[in-house]
Amino acid sequence: MENKIIKMTTREIYFKNVVNTDLPQGLVFYVYKDKSDVIHIGNSIPLSLSTKESIVIESIERMEEVEKINGFMFWNLSPEGEKFFNDNIKSIGKLLTSVILKQK
Repeated sequence: MENKIIKMTTREIYFKNVVNTDLPQGLVFYVYKDKSDVIHIGNSIPLSLSTKESIVIESIERMEEVEKINGFMFWNLSPEGEKFFNDNIKSIGKLLTSVILKQK
């Protein structure tokens, strides 16, 4: 039986980022698919990470704008993101290794 992924709200994902850092700002990463169906895993937006309501509202609004981007798939710290990276960790590792080794 396949595990069902529980969808998180944007607000829940924002606070998951807040509790995973002690820093007041951070990069929140997401995955999207471009027009050629190529999946991009390293995109991010800088956000203030705080429990102060005015900052929470502003940051979540920025996240919701990203979610409207054509091809947006999920936030890396969402359950969908965690499943994607767990399922594809070997392929991603091989790809990143080949990219690093080809740089001179």
